[in-house]
Amino acid sequence: MAPGASVTVTYNLQADNRLPIGISIPLVLTLTGTEGTAVNTLPIYIGSPMVETFESGTFSLAGWTQGYYNWIIDTTAPAAGIYCARSDSALTHSQTAELAIQRTVSMADSISFWYKVSSESGYDKFHFYIDNEELVTASGEVAWTRAAFAVQPGSHNFRFTYSKDGSVNRNSDCAWIDNITLPTPRNDVQFSNVDLCQGDLQVVGDDTIGRTPGSFAVVSGNTLVEYTVHPAYSGLIDFAACDSLLWNGTVYTTDFNYNHIDTTVYGCDSLETVNVHIFHSAYDTVEITTQASNFRWHGETYTESGEYTITLTTTAGCDSVVTLILTFDRPQNGIGDIDDNALLAYPTITTGSVMFSTEVPVAELYDLQGRLLLRREQVSGIDLTPLPQGIYLLRITTEAGTAALRIERL
Repeated sequence: MAPGASVTVTYNLQADNRLPIGISIPLVLTLTGTEGTAVNTLPIYIGSPMVETFESGTFSLAGWTQGYYNWIIDTTAPAAGIYCARSDSALTHSQTAELAIQRTVSMADSISFWYKVSSESGYDKFHFYIDNEELVTASGEVAWTRAAFAVQPGSHNFRFTYSKDGSVNRNSDCAWIDNITLPTPRNDVQFSNVDLCQGDLQVVGDDTIGRTPGSFAVVSGNTLVEYTVHPAYSGLIDFAACDSLLWNGTVYTTDFNYNHIDTTVYGCDSLETVNVHIFHSAYDTVEITTQASNFRWHGETYTESGEYTITLTTTAGCDSVVTLILTFDRPQNGIGDIDDNALLAYPTITTGSVMFSTEVPVAELYDLQGRLLLRREQVSGIDLTPLPQGIYLLRITTEAGTAALRIERL
């Protein structure tokens, strides 16, 4: 927007139907530009203005008082609608018809009304006063005219009169008034915030607050209370341990649950359930007898009989201890190593099958944990296609003895 320019901005506001009539809510407007920020607070009145339209055929607003000579309800060409008020036509010389109302104004406001006069010009006059200060004087033929005046906070008397002098009647000899908008009694609304926890029920009027999370506005007198119901949190934590766990002074060797209650920043309970799973270490023993000159197991090469232990990790992260009982049974005469000239197994690195140079009575395939996976009899080869990639131990038994060979499945 260029300097010196103006723009009209329209805001659509909707008041909650639970707000009481007669309160004023501050609307804070913050405008930020290159030269700084301007803040302006505008009071927004909730409710209809206090307007005396006379359309009920009476003086409908409470507080009207009449003088010794009255104003009456009239239907002669009102400013709007069907009815207006007129000074009594029975008024005669040196008499005054008076209509007044007292109002207490809590903040700067205004009063406006429409008036019409038909009288002797300069002598029989219509007057309007605020606290005895004359603000309107009119006589002669005056068509419907709107008047409006600022009203400061305080108690004020608003008075309409039509006064006649000592002689002469002219024209209709009266004054009319219509659609009087009086300063509206207002009360500044007070704001209050209350935090609740879900389940902490609070009865406010006809409402029960606290069953479900969220924000709820409730009016109590001139106070607008914003209730914020915070949810009850609950969570689930899975925790794992190997073999045993010391928890709050107790050693657990089996699964158990633990409920932990904490407090949120709003003072609400937060329930966390801890599921503790106890996984146990695995132990296994593999017995291998071979006539080969050496045996390779989990990256190590062994040439002597004995017990060898290796520690692996299970899928749960616990130890898996495997003991290999290895026996070298090398014959003085016989096939010797599996890859000697008497018997060949090939290839040892394969994507499918391992073939033998001659038919063997028994061929067995083990994994590195010593579990038997395949056993074939009277075969000249063994198919590893159904097995996943990995390292396996091929054990061949013939009449000359038993030998083992490391096979890698790609």
